[in-house]
Amino acid sequence: TSMEQVQQSEQKLSFYFKRNPLAYIEFNPSMEVIDWNDTATRIYGFRKEEVLGRHVFDLIIPRSFHVKMMDLYNGLINQTGGNHAVCENINSNGEALICEWHNTAITNEYGEVTGIASLVQDITQRRKAENDLIKSEQRFKDIAQISSDWFWETDNQLRYKYTSQPYYEIVGTTKQKVLGRHFRDLLKYAPEVEIDQWRKLEYRLDAREEIRDFEYMLQRPSGSTLWLRSSATPYYSEEGEFLGYRGIGTDI
Repeated sequence: TSMEQVQQSEQKLSFYFKRNPLAYIEFNPSMEVIDWNDTATRIYGFRKEEVLGRHVFDLIIPRSFHVKMMDLYNGLINQTGGNHAVCENINSNGEALICEWHNTAITNEYGEVTGIASLVQDITQRRKAENDLIKSEQRFKDIAQISSDWFWETDNQLRYKYTSQPYYEIVGTTKQKVLGRHFRDLLKYAPEVEIDQWRKLEYRLDAREEIRDFEYMLQRPSGSTLWLRSSATPYYSEEGEFLGYRGIGTDI
């Protein structure tokens, strides 16, 4: 019957919201909590019976974000925005969290907003990892700029996508002439007697071998010659896909 179908549908929705890997939080128009799933409890530490009927500002939104949350709330009520936000929250112990919110207004048959439903993900660790990566990359760039050696990186087609500044100064070239070029393009700067050695290197790179202390001669655009040494290792994605080589070079 239609009633049984409605009940089954409600049961499926109830199961989905309870087992959802994201926190499901539902508010009435006064921003009081009227639903709260198990994931919300795991993220924030409050049990459902502790939060029902309480204003969200009294639970998980720090005072510094009250204005921003009110702007989101007004956008949802007026159906002009507020569907997505990343902001600081707090858990039951007062610890700061970074959470990503996806919100939608719940409306009745007349189009009137009767509540707000939100799916929330705790991205604290992801944001920390991103910030740590940014700091690590900055440290690398700082060291690379003051080092007499140079660092380089290729993509999976062995085209240069990064070379630190000392390389350009030592070789006498520019980023425009290096980045995006295949390592094979450097052969035009190699003396004829070095070509066989470069061919052997190419075979090793194609085999994804680690390169140790490869010594080679290059001619500067000015015509003078250089002896350089380079070492490199292949790097891969988490799925094992080859992404390119990373290496270090030295003027010897």
